Amino acid sequence: GVLGEALIERLLYCGFNVSAYNRTKHKLEKLILKGVRPIESLDKAFVCEQKIWVLCLRDEKSIREVFSCEKIIEALKLNKFLIINTSTIGPKGSARLEGFFKEFNVEYIELPVSGGIEGALSGQLVGYIGNYPKYLRREFDFVLRSLFKGHCLMQSNQAAQAMKVVNNYCESINLVVAAEALLLAETYGISKEVIGGSLGLGRGRSVYLELLLER
Repeated sequence: GVLGEALIERLLYCGFNVSAYNRTKHKLEKLILKGVRPIESLDKAFVCEQKIWVLCLRDEKSIREVFSCEKIIEALKLNKFLIINTSTIGPKGSARLEGFFKEFNVEYIELPVSGGIEGALSGQLVGYIGNYPKYLRREFDFVLRSLFKGHCLMQSNQAAQAMKVVNNYCESINLVVAAEALLLAETYGISKEVIGGSLGLGRGRSVYLELLLER
């Protein structure tokens, strides 16, 4: 998807060697031109040297579908992998996936992100990180510095997903209020140019208002 593509572009910009798999193969064409190595089949990919995998899928069901192949499961059991999930799946989905991956030889870390495509491309994302072993931190910290302007280490994977859901609630409320403010200004016959030039000057300005004014 669009966020996964932005994450890959940022990792390439930061000097990482990136291999990528997408269930819809033609979506990788643009990234291949930029230097991404396409993965034709995941069951072959999980026996190679790449040990850090970043998931950017729609939901828990999509993740399970990707890892449902018996060959992939066998490869996971034989090799030590770090799987980082950037998707927002909620705390209950996180608990189920953590149990799913625990059956294999996998370190599974939740890292739901906030900041959108623009944040991913510029390395200005915010992330909520499930707790992870200290021995992984040196390698993992380089990934964090490349993608995030700020992150918070939570006490568990479930807490990381819960905080992302809470953040989504806060963003939604602020976006609704900002949208209502713009509509109200328009009902008074104020032009879009004047709204854009003046509404951000007062104390009511916010990140969400600026986002909507821009669009």
